[in-house]
Amino acid sequence: MDDEVVTAVTAMALAGLTAGTNAMRVLVNRGLASPKDVDDFANSLTYHFSAPGESAAQDYFRDVLEIRYSPVLAELREYARKNWRGESG
Repeated sequence: MDDEVVTAVTAMALAGLTAGTNAMRVLVNRGLASPKDVDDFANSLTYHFSAPGESAAQDYFRDVLEIRYSPVLAELREYARKNWRGESG
């Protein structure tokens, strides 16, 4: 795969991660996402990148998730605990 294709696919993947995270943020801010929902969302993001070193792309996305998204996911968890309007969960 040439570098331009890799760059385009990477950009689309990051856009998808950002869109999904922003959608979860809206739900959390409105009290519609439980702490468990946020944990499930976070686990779905990190699950596929948890095995070390299968590819350079996997390592890159693991680093991006750790550096950029871990603080955001921690914030979402905190606000989900504060804002959740449903039953315990």
